[in-house]
Amino acid sequence: MNPNSETDRNAAQKSPREPPLQGPPEAGDSPPQVSPPSMDTDPAPAEELSAPSELKYQQRLPTVLDEEEYIAKQIVIPHNLEEEGHGCFHWEIDDWTQQPDRVLSKTFTIAGRDWDILLFPRGNQAGEAVSMYIEHKPKEGEDANWHVCAIFELIMSNVDKPEVFKTSPSRHRFSREESDWGFTRFIDIRALVTPPDDETPPLVENGRVRISAFVRIIKDPLGVLWHNFYNYNSRAHTGYVGLKNQGATCYMNSLLQSLYFTNEFRNAVYQIPTENDDPKKSVSLALQRVFYNLQVSDESVDTTELTKSFGWDSYESFMQHDVQELDRVLQENLETKMKGTVVDGAVARLFVGEMKSYIRC
Repeated sequence: MNPNSETDRNAAQKSPREPPLQGPPEAGDSPPQVSPPSMDTDPAPAEELSAPSELKYQQRLPTVLDEEEYIAKQIVIPHNLEEEGHGCFHWEIDDWTQQPDRVLSKTFTIAGRDWDILLFPRGNQAGEAVSMYIEHKPKEGEDANWHVCAIFELIMSNVDKPEVFKTSPSRHRFSREESDWGFTRFIDIRALVTPPDDETPPLVENGRVRISAFVRIIKDPLGVLWHNFYNYNSRAHTGYVGLKNQGATCYMNSLLQSLYFTNEFRNAVYQIPTENDDPKKSVSLALQRVFYNLQVSDESVDTTELTKSFGWDSYESFMQHDVQELDRVLQENLETKMKGTVVDGAVARLFVGEMKSYIRC
């Protein structure tokens, strides 16, 4: 695991489940930036939100005290997302060297949600680096499946010169399993009190430093934004489950889902007599079982039984087939099985098409 990447505070015991965004380099690895990047560029996409940030002396960019301007220019929302609310919190520490190994800020509220900052001045099992995390605090009695999606920055700045700061941005889906997120190696401890050059003061000066959190809470209308899908219950969250991909069967899965949601067709398939059929040899019975599992199962549905009824082996499942041809063969098989039953003619009635040819002189 990259020691500079963001993670939860228990990083020593478990790696982040979401592929980590790139975290900051250790301070002191390269000289501080004096010339800020241009703000005339387009907003950065989500995957660029965690670009490395060194100790900066920013005279032309907004400082952490220019709160609304800082949020608008520095914490950019990807164009396909909407904000639920935003805000910031500042925490001034006057006696840095006297802080215990683990310090918790007071609780602050942003967009109706409570947060705090968890600080490890001497590192969270990370050697000689400050560790810092932001933690969401669910309200009493809140649903166990709560989650909050947020883009945020944690910042340390000089109290008297807020234009001197160190920032690390990230985004995270906060939940009961991962209620805090941040940076195990936020900055090298030595860099806190060491001026990077003759013109720039250190972050911690006369024992004083400011820690800030800027947060933009993002709407999640589908309930899956930045979800790692560990222990995800699709049935509980959406009312539906999907189909497993055997290797290259996505085209077939799309067809099966379309047919399943054609209610009259699904009901007709259920009425095909299959009491004495073998599901490994009967397309009709195998399809009935796929449809039934899509309707009642809590887990994604396997289609191996259905493809075996086609006469396919595992090699065939890793080959792309034409979806129109598959649909034609499937429908012909079902039509044959429906003959002489109460659903005789159902396929032709549902999927009938007419073509007319004419000549105009």
